Amino acid sequence: MTLSMVGMDRSRVAFMRGSVRKRGSGWQLRVYVGQHAGKDVYRSRTVRGSKREAEAELRRFLDEVERQVGHDDHHVTVEQLFNRWWPRHKHDLATATVTTHEGDFRRHILPHLGEHRVVDVRGRHLDAWMAELLDAGLKANYVADLHRRLSPLFTQAVKWEIIATNPCRQSTPPKRTKKPPVAPTAEELSAIVATAEAEGEHMLATYVAVAAAIGARRGEMCGLRWGDVDLDAGAIRVVRSITKVAGGHQVKSTKTGAVSGGAISASTVERLRSWRARVEANLALVGGELSRDAYVFSPEVEGMVPYYPDSVSHRFRVVRDAAGVRREISVNTLRHFHATTLIAAGVDPRTVASRLGHSSPNLTLSTYAASIPATDRAAAELIDLGD
Repeated sequence: MTLSMVGMDRSRVAFMRGSVRKRGSGWQLRVYVGQHAGKDVYRSRTVRGSKREAEAELRRFLDEVERQVGHDDHHVTVEQLFNRWWPRHKHDLATATVTTHEGDFRRHILPHLGEHRVVDVRGRHLDAWMAELLDAGLKANYVADLHRRLSPLFTQAVKWEIIATNPCRQSTPPKRTKKPPVAPTAEELSAIVATAEAEGEHMLATYVAVAAAIGARRGEMCGLRWGDVDLDAGAIRVVRSITKVAGGHQVKSTKTGAVSGGAISASTVERLRSWRARVEANLALVGGELSRDAYVFSPEVEGMVPYYPDSVSHRFRVVRDAAGVRREISVNTLRHFHATTLIAAGVDPRTVASRLGHSSPNLTLSTYAASIPATDRAAAELIDLGD
């Protein structure tokens, strides 16, 4: 059997390919029309006659299929495109992110843009959509996030050759306002830990103290296992994170995929020793032994189920309010306390970034820029030459 490609202009080759193959007493014509569910899709027909006649028929077949496919794509709406794209795209996202992003599309994107044909959407239409959302009271940062959610959808439309350019690139999302991270004071932290202890919330008290000491994210704290804690060396490794999903939880890597953590203070070591002794005592009552794989923070005696992030947040709010601490102080601000305390003390950004699990020191500096001026002023005073 022979396989020959029919010559076409470059613009057509980019979209569609055709071939002629001898099949019995005739010729099989095949035209590539794209992919579906990750597999190549072809249309084919069989003709008789000479090879030259078959190649001429293939050119007509290509024109016919290209008109049909182009007609279909020309009429696809934004909502139809979303329904094609989302089932595959969502597998690239964390479970919690899938819920958030799909909700954003259903509430704020598709109701406004879903009925528009993809080929008709221009940057000015997206600017008008964002202006409408801002007029409705949505925050500028959130509208900018929606614009960022929408862009990959149109990028896929470009890849599928439905449109030539992504209209998000011809639109202007609102300018983001970056607020400095809120962090508790040392006195507020002490009040929360003391209140938790007084109310018998020993696990939460330990969680708060350790989170402030290592700067781990909420899910990463919940993912700590005793095998990650070296009390003799005074160090903790943060290597995984916990996300709550329907029917249970999901164990995944840290947000950036990096291992973070590091050395911990003597007081943090002692607090963890005390917590471990309490856990082991409870296990002994049921004839068990503590496993290296057991979670440091768990609602179960054996420790094989992690404390869920939302559960931590709920208990934290209750204890925070009982301690009389500001309501803007949340579990997430423990991480900010760690970062701002280190930066204010003059610890170099690379070390801070490593402990936080940031991808680069630049991210640390941009996130916590508001904590730098005081240190910068102190540095300036060091090189004051006087009169």
